[in-house]
Amino acid sequence: MNAVKKNNNNNEQQLAAELENQAQQQLAASLADFGKQLMNEQQQLLQGYSAQILAKSQSQWQQRLIEQEQAYQKLFKDWQQTKQQLDLAVPVASADNQELDSLKQKTAETTKQMAALAAELKKAQQHNTTLSEREINLEQQLAELTKELQLEQHKAQHFEKALKAAQQSAADPEELTQLRSDLEQARAQAHESKLELQQLKTSLQQQQQEQQQSEHQLAELNQRYQALQQEAEQQTQAQQDKLQALAKSQQQVRDLEQQLAERDQQLSEQQQEHGELKAQLAELEAHSEALQAQINEFEQHRSELADSSAELGSELTRLQAEFVNINELLSQSQSRSKKLETQLEHAVNRQQAAEQKQQSEADQSREMIRQLRSQLAEQDENNQHQISELEQKIMEYKLKFEYAQKQLAVSG
Repeated sequence: MNAVKKNNNNNEQQLAAELENQAQQQLAASLADFGKQLMNEQQQLLQGYSAQILAKSQSQWQQRLIEQEQAYQKLFKDWQQTKQQLDLAVPVASADNQELDSLKQKTAETTKQMAALAAELKKAQQHNTTLSEREINLEQQLAELTKELQLEQHKAQHFEKALKAAQQSAADPEELTQLRSDLEQARAQAHESKLELQQLKTSLQQQQQEQQQSEHQLAELNQRYQALQQEAEQQTQAQQDKLQALAKSQQQVRDLEQQLAERDQQLSEQQQEHGELKAQLAELEAHSEALQAQINEFEQHRSELADSSAELGSELTRLQAEFVNINELLSQSQSRSKKLETQLEHAVNRQQAAEQKQQSEADQSREMIRQLRSQLAEQDENNQHQISELEQKIMEYKLKFEYAQKQLAVSG
């Protein structure tokens, strides 16, 4: 009985051992299948996630590189246009300078001619005044001589009447002789006065002709002076216009030079940022390739471990640890990608800051233009002062000429 029980116990223990062994084998098989399935799912998930991150990162960086390249091309085109405008503006400013020098030389020559003509005009006015005074004196002498002639003629008529009356009344011969002598003397004085009067008329006519010639010469001189005055005004206006055009050309050259310098700075900064982005993209691609190599190595290890179910537990643990490491690498890659995105955002912010700086410099340029306009206004004021002095001198010459004309009118 005890032997049977012992045998039964042995059979039960053997059966339990077999069942335990079968259970262990089934558990190991299930664990191996589960490990393979888990590794397959993890591998697919890891590959999909890695490919997605790599494709997204490469697409974003490629797009940013394209945008940077477009911005660089636009800046380079603006630089070329500014350079062309500057090359065209420099010869224009030089030509304006030469034309302004020519205008200044012409103005100086005209001023010199006006001074010489003013001296000649003054001399002619003085001569005309002398002629007027001489004509007045001749007219006064003519009037006095005419009165004297009338008096002599009146005396001659008186003596002639007295002589006739004495002849009719048979006066004393001595009285007749005295009357005849007085009559002859009166006639002789009247004749001399008539001759002198004729000479005075001839002198007056010559004086009047000379006066007319002097007035004609004075009119010609005045006409020439007025023409020179008009020419001087035109030259002064042309000089002012050219000064304004020259100031505008010089300001345009300075603005273009400043714009060209700003374009150069922006191109340098853009090239530097473009190179940095390319280097960062190359570094990201290298990192992605290293990550892909690790994934391939992990796949190789997974295949080897799938064939060795005896070492499933330890290998599964190691693979899980490697999977954690790879996840950490993926996290680092994501963190680096975010860091690069932050750097790109900083680059964009720097570009916007540069644009704001350019706006600030534009405001400074406007302030400089305002100052230049103020200086130009001051220069215009000085020019107006010089023109006023010239106009005052012209007015003095004009008043002298009007005075001479009035003297001629009084003489006439």
